[in-house]
Amino acid sequence: MPPIPDGPLEDGKTENDLESAKFTKDKETVDVVQPTAKLIGLTKEQLEQYRNDPFWKAIRYALFIAFWLVWLAMFVGAILIVIMSPKCVDVEWQNKMTVYKIFSLAYKDVDNKLDLNAGFGDFDGIKEKLGEIKQMGISVIWPTPVLNYDKNKLSPEAIIDLEISTELGGQESFKELIKSAHTKDLKVLVDLPLTVASGNGNWVKQKEIKNGLLTPTGDATLLNLKNPEIQEPLLALARNFAKLGVDALNLADYGLLGRNSEDLINFANKINLDPELKNIHIYSEAEGIQNNGKINLIRPLFGTGEKKGFNSLLTKLNENIDSIDLKSKNNENNTNGNAEQIIWNIGNINAKGYRIDQLLTDISLPDQRRQISHLFSLVELFIPGSVSVLYGEELAALSGKTGNKNPNQIVYPWDNSSTYTKENQFFAVPQIVKNGDYESQIKDEHSPLKVFSKLAKLRQQSDFALGQLIHNSLATNLDLYLINRYPSGSSGHYSLIINWSGNGNSISLKELFNKINSKKFTILASTDKNFGEETQKLFDGGDEMAEQKIVFPAFSALILKSD
Repeated sequence: MPPIPDGPLEDGKTENDLESAKFTKDKETVDVVQPTAKLIGLTKEQLEQYRNDPFWKAIRYALFIAFWLVWLAMFVGAILIVIMSPKCVDVEWQNKMTVYKIFSLAYKDVDNKLDLNAGFGDFDGIKEKLGEIKQMGISVIWPTPVLNYDKNKLSPEAIIDLEISTELGGQESFKELIKSAHTKDLKVLVDLPLTVASGNGNWVKQKEIKNGLLTPTGDATLLNLKNPEIQEPLLALARNFAKLGVDALNLADYGLLGRNSEDLINFANKINLDPELKNIHIYSEAEGIQNNGKINLIRPLFGTGEKKGFNSLLTKLNENIDSIDLKSKNNENNTNGNAEQIIWNIGNINAKGYRIDQLLTDISLPDQRRQISHLFSLVELFIPGSVSVLYGEELAALSGKTGNKNPNQIVYPWDNSSTYTKENQFFAVPQIVKNGDYESQIKDEHSPLKVFSKLAKLRQQSDFALGQLIHNSLATNLDLYLINRYPSGSSGHYSLIINWSGNGNSISLKELFNKINSKKFTILASTDKNFGEETQKLFDGGDEMAEQKIVFPAFSALILKSD
């Protein structure tokens, strides 16, 4: 074949006419194979013929209909997936609170005078520790007192006037505390005191308001809420709190009101009707208050402390868990705040308050009282809805020595220095236990602080705030205790298992599978490192380990998540 000349192709030919080409060995010529036939498509006439053919017409219509049926099925399927998928529950903050109640005078002093046994805590000290508080899993801070108080009484109920405390830093410092808290996504709840310090130094006596006070009780006297001259200053104080950014108010009777609550309810209605206070949430610890949609309740898991002893507390806890179980079923689908709202707590810092260890009168060893206190806190955090924890509860801190100071009002042990082991001239010092301070516990993954924090952070999930709670005993008594939480809209569930006994308790893996209704678990937290690691190995073994026994150490707990 002759070589292809350089330059354009001959007239009437294109590059496509050269079907294939290859170089010869001398690379100077190219062999070209000429096409033997031209490839062409169907003509217009042939296409028209097939278009009108009944067979191909039926095929086209069938494919057209099939396409749209498949598309419609996919569209409907997508809608059904959206409808039937677990809902992303959005629960308002006030329905899933973990409130942290702080005794302002004994928590933290920014100038370290409290540490040096020469002064009191202040707003700036609390603000300095907001990062640590947030890291604990707290969502609401509750500093008390925040108003000027009687320096001879040093109690939240002994209020002398309705001004922000200058000893604690004054109004600007309090405003900065609120602003910093909101920056860290923390809400602020404060007391609206319904009491004043007894004697002639309080604001009611100074203003010479007639019939402004009721019968004195100890260090404090209840205000007469029927009196308009009492109501108006309190409403003005509530408005000032709202302007400063406070999110919620506790109508604080400090346990003095008893069951005579009609006046308090009427006053709460005035707050709710005030246009400047429409965004403020109202709470009360008063015994006689019933939920009416206007006042949210704060209730102790163990009553007012009238029952003492470990077994009595366990029995009372079990009774309250029964009622919480029923309410969780009734309120499971309610996220808008219309359901009955209760904040549960297990301690208080007023004169009538207590820490859990003060009720464990039959437990003599401080370490055991501390362990049991920690277990009670875990149960509190595990229940649905909102809870309020007392500062130091996250450390399982014990109360101070009894004496002329309130043993529940302890100096917060930030470290293990001698500052927190010697007597304080103003406040109680917590009973000393090994690694009982914040600095030691933040380094230990199995410390009360770390386990508390993991569970508190879990509570911030909206689905965990709702759903059912089911509890039962894993033994013939309450020694080995199981609480299952079935969060709303979640496929898995959570379990808290507690050994309340001072001795080891065992249960077979097979029996535990049946009680928890699952065979695959992840341990989220445990109160003992070795126990948690060994138990996870058993869980990972599945059915092969079914006959193996899990041995719970004395006063221990596991928090599990089933897959």
